[in-house]
Amino acid sequence: MEWKTLAEKLDTYCKEHNESPKSPKDIGLTSNELFKNIKEVEEEVWKKGWLEIKLLLDQDTDFEDYPSKQKWIATNYVFLQLFGRYKDYLRVRLDLKNYVFDKGQFVKFVLQSNSSLISDIIQSGDRDGSVELRWLFKNYYPNLFAEHIVGVAYYFGRDQSDDKEGTDAFIDKTTNLLFEVLGKNVLERSFELGKFLLESFKQAHGSTEKDSK
Repeated sequence: MEWKTLAEKLDTYCKEHNESPKSPKDIGLTSNELFKNIKEVEEEVWKKGWLEIKLLLDQDTDFEDYPSKQKWIATNYVFLQLFGRYKDYLRVRLDLKNYVFDKGQFVKFVLQSNSSLISDIIQSGDRDGSVELRWLFKNYYPNLFAEHIVGVAYYFGRDQSDDKEGTDAFIDKTTNLLFEVLGKNVLERSFELGKFLLESFKQAHGSTEKDSK
């Protein structure tokens, strides 16, 4: 079954029930359709989805010449181009109450599906000087990229701004912070991002509360 069909089933269930499906049967999959549990369904969606993201990035003949930060920004937007169609799935599955646990699962999905692309961007950053490979922490760098894109998915699922301007700003500021953390000027960027995240959090959850009334 196509990953987009599975994603649509997940998204439809989340939209109609405002909760995550507990088993493949909840989204209309019978026991003989290869998936033992809902986690396997999600793993298939993220694995095949990221394969398509890589194909789309490969079609950009200029991608390899981009600076590493621009490569990562482009990756974020292609991710949203595909997964943004399933906003209710992202919103419900990345619920704030269970965010730490759910984020860990989604980070694993990203790393399992996307480790080579992330590694290439990190190496590109090392070459262009935007990433400093600190020997004590460099093995954790892929996790930071994975956590970043899961954070983008979380924010996008709650973005009520016109034309997703909030998500655009979120990607811009958090990508700048990510590369500053991996480079220099950490404190300056962290302070700027902290103010932005606080205001964004208030706006996102304020809109969600209004919609629920």
